Amino acid sequence: MRYLWVFFFCLLACKEPSSPPNKQPSSSVHHSEILRPLHHFFEAASRHDYISMQAQCVEGFVFTENDEVWTLDQLITFMEPDKHKVYVQYQLSEINLKVKPPLAWVHFSNSAVMTEGDQKTNIEWKESAILRREKGRWLLFRIEAERLTEDSLLP
Repeated sequence: MRYLWVFFFCLLACKEPSSPPNKQPSSSVHHSEILRPLHHFFEAASRHDYISMQAQCVEGFVFTENDEVWTLDQLITFMEPDKHKVYVQYQLSEINLKVKPPLAWVHFSNSAVMTEGDQKTNIEWKESAILRREKGRWLLFRIEAERLTEDSLLP
């Protein structure tokens, strides 16, 4: 009878199969799907690919940086004079994600190296993005950025 209980306990303990090695859990795959438009937006911005930027956003997208509010069209108009003159490479890190469909909230750090001719400038932001699921896709609804400067870090 004892062996039957041990067998039953072992059977219960082994009920959930372990994940195969090197396979991400499904929630990570889901998170990468949500984060994809955010990454693609900044990659497209680096290339001044405005059509690809727009493809990552819902109609009515809003971008805010240091209390300045821009529509996507206004942001593109702001970026246009720098096309072929300035290259900005963005790096997103410290990404925190909360999902409550159809919305997702992302808080992250954004570091950029802006190159204009021979001059390079490092820029840091703390950012938040809201994404909304529309027609089976996650799209950017809003990005809020706070540019970090030495002054903004002091009490």
